[in-house]
Amino acid sequence: MPDIIVAVPNSESIAESLGKKGASNGITFYNGRTSSGNLVVLAPSDISSKYYGLAEALALADAIILDTKNPDALFGEVVAAAELLGKTLLLTPDSDVSKLLGGSVKYKVIDPQRIRDELPSVVPARLQESPRVVLDRAFSVKGVGDVALGVIVSGKVKVHDVLMHSSGREVTVRSLQAQDVDIKEAEAGTRIGINMKGIDSDSIKKGDILASSRVPYADSINAEITFSRFSKEKAEKMRCSLVYAFSVSEAEVDEQPDGSYNISLKRQTPISAGDRFILIGERMPRMFAVGTVKSVMAK
Repeated sequence: MPDIIVAVPNSESIAESLGKKGASNGITFYNGRTSSGNLVVLAPSDISSKYYGLAEALALADAIILDTKNPDALFGEVVAAAELLGKTLLLTPDSDVSKLLGGSVKYKVIDPQRIRDELPSVVPARLQESPRVVLDRAFSVKGVGDVALGVIVSGKVKVHDVLMHSSGREVTVRSLQAQDVDIKEAEAGTRIGINMKGIDSDSIKKGDILASSRVPYADSINAEITFSRFSKEKAEKMRCSLVYAFSVSEAEVDEQPDGSYNISLKRQTPISAGDRFILIGERMPRMFAVGTVKSVMAK
C-alpha cells in the first residue's frame, strides 16, 4: 500500500493531529500513518524568511490540506500554486471558499477528523519509475555510520541497492529506516533514513539526490514555463528564484525565440530533463510559474 506526502501550509494544529513532530528547516516534518501506510506531513515553517519552504512542500506533496477558517493572502498563494501544479486541495468545511478557487482548481471539502481515511482516495497512482531520493540532511551516527534523510520521490529503494549521488559517487544502501522502524525496502512517498556506504555525511548538501543514474549539478537549464493566470512576471528577461525538491537558487530567466526559456542558476542545482520546478518572485503571487526542464548544462 502506498505511503503518502501531504502539505499543510496554514494550520499547525492539523499537522500536529496527523503525526509526530520531527526535524525542521524551512519545512517541519510530521510522521504519521493512514490506512494505506506511512504519512509524511510537510508544514512550511517561518514562511516570512524561508518562503522557499512553502514551494518545496507544495511541489513534493501528493495533496495539499488547507484550513478555511481565515482565508488570507497565504491561502490565495497556495490556491494559485495548486492550480499551476495540478495538485488536489483538501479543504476544511469552516468557510465556503468555492468562489475564491476558480474553475480549474481540483478540490474536495473534507472533515478534519476523517483526513487519514480520505487521503488514499485522492492520491494519484504512482508511476513505476526508477528510484530517486531527494535529500534534506545528513549526519554521522556513532556505531552506525553515515546517514542521510530524504524523501523518495519515485521508484523503490532496497537494502544493498547501489545509487549514484549528484557528485558522481556510488553509494551503497546498508540499511533503511522509516518512522524509526528498520525496513528492507521503501517506495515513493516515504520519508526515509539511509545508512550509506561510499560517501560521508559531510559531503552531502541539502537538495542533493541519490538515484539509479547520476543527477548532476546544473549551472543552467532550458525549460518550458507555464505562468500563473494571476502573474505579471512575463518580461523577456527576469530575475527570480528556482525551487526544485529541496534545492533553491537565485535564477535569471531569458525567453528564447522558440518560446522556451534559458535559466541561469546562481547555485548549482541537481536537476535533470523532465523535472518540474517552481519559480518564485517578489510580487504576489510569489509562486508565479512552474516549468519543466528540456535540457541541462551540467557540471
